[in-house]
Amino acid sequence: MKNLRAILKASGPLLRYKLLGHRSPLLLSLHVTNRCNLRCSYCWASPARSEPVDLTTETFKKLLDAMYGIGTRILWLQGGEPLLNPHIDEMVSYVKARNMACELTTNGWFAEQKMDTLVKTDSVCFSVDGDEAAHDSVRGQGSHRRLVQAMRAGRERGLSFRINCVLARHNLGRETVDYMCRLAREVGSQVTFPLAMVTVEHDRAGRATGAEDLDIGRYRDVLTYLIRKKEEGEPIRNSFESLHRMLGWKLGYQDIVDRESAPPGTVECLYGRLVAYLDSDGTLYPCTRLFGTRDNGANVFELGPQEAWNRVTQRDCYACARLTDMHRVMTLNPALVAKHFLSLVRTRSDVSQEKR
Repeated sequence: MKNLRAILKASGPLLRYKLLGHRSPLLLSLHVTNRCNLRCSYCWASPARSEPVDLTTETFKKLLDAMYGIGTRILWLQGGEPLLNPHIDEMVSYVKARNMACELTTNGWFAEQKMDTLVKTDSVCFSVDGDEAAHDSVRGQGSHRRLVQAMRAGRERGLSFRINCVLARHNLGRETVDYMCRLAREVGSQVTFPLAMVTVEHDRAGRATGAEDLDIGRYRDVLTYLIRKKEEGEPIRNSFESLHRMLGWKLGYQDIVDRESAPPGTVECLYGRLVAYLDSDGTLYPCTRLFGTRDNGANVFELGPQEAWNRVTQRDCYACARLTDMHRVMTLNPALVAKHFLSLVRTRSDVSQEKR
């Protein structure tokens, strides 16, 4: 039902883009803080500045109202760690009062104590890096235990949540897939496996993320294994189409391509067309790959929301290997939409039967 509400909210702007080419920031990732209690090497949201910034409730409302005015209807609350913002409960309440769809991404450290806030959202995304050893090697001792405990508590409260496991050098292997599927079944959820990326900011700073010089043969083996495990009914959220697309990607997995050089059948990226990322200092970016690079951003406070959006949409890029199932659904291709949601329904049904 919550997925259906989000689809209905998105249908108008999607149709306008499909039929008229009208771009609007339908889906907005709003970073309510740049502070985080953890230091994950692959995190694309590392701030481009060192000073901590927490949005106040007043500023949050102004930003949200401004972006709503130019088309935002679905909000991702991110950071940093969004639960570190002392006003996060008021923010979530305001989003829901505006009748917008809302997902919050968290590392889970503060999730149990903030559960009353989390249950107000439409969905929560928990970030998990694999088993306890793999997870704690990136996030610190005890972080895995707290996260799993929070997911169990969320399940008891009826929290709607999904799991995200970024694949990088520290966890790239079949054993990670097996563990994450067991965990997803245990807590009654689904797990997505994106690939870690090298952002433009990381590349310029020479910062290692665990995605550089990745063993491509090993990654392809994991993709093949994911397809097999999904066929066996494991709670893997990635669609078959997206997994096969990644397996067949002919370019470098960190490459960004323009329309002319895109392989045949490539789905157009919708970042900077229907999706945007708004940092806690008011700078708007078209996508995660360009997040934090000021020459690719435009400040909403300085330029106003419409002009800032107009500037970040002026991109030559067409696609990269990280296109998600969201992009395929947002093409409004009936076959792709049907396949995606049938896959989600089947997997959720399998998980529900396991729980019983």
